[in-house]
Amino acid sequence: LANQIAHGSYDFSQELLFTKLLGDFVGRGVFLLLPKPRTPGRGRGRRCCAACRSPQRQAMLVWLIELCRAPLWVTLYLRALGGGGDGGQALLWGVWLPLISSGALSASMCLEIAATVVQGEGKRKVPLVMSCSVYTGFSSGIVV
Repeated sequence: LANQIAHGSYDFSQELLFTKLLGDFVGRGVFLLLPKPRTPGRGRGRRCCAACRSPQRQAMLVWLIELCRAPLWVTLYLRALGGGGDGGQALLWGVWLPLISSGALSASMCLEIAATVVQGEGKRKVPLVMSCSVYTGFSSGIVV
């Protein structure tokens, strides 16, 4: 993907890869700062934290993040098709870094929400199901 976005420019594709690593770090770091979801009846917190710790509200936040990511994906898709021109650093910092950071954040939140909501014996299957869904998404992206 980085090579297609960079249109064969080795230096720019390397910048995209290094910025991806930075974006993953930023997204996972922000995730660690967010309150963790709790299932109802487990622990009591302040009222404002109870609302933001609801798995349903955090799932809505993930959807909102994904909706905000859609224009970034369209921008990169058009760039990869050749219609983007020379975006250079603006593309790198204005589109690529937020896209990768928000993706790492939402992926971490999805795993945390799934592990919180699933009860008992099903908890062991959560990482496997999440990994399968991620790789199914990767595969469908390659096909498209």
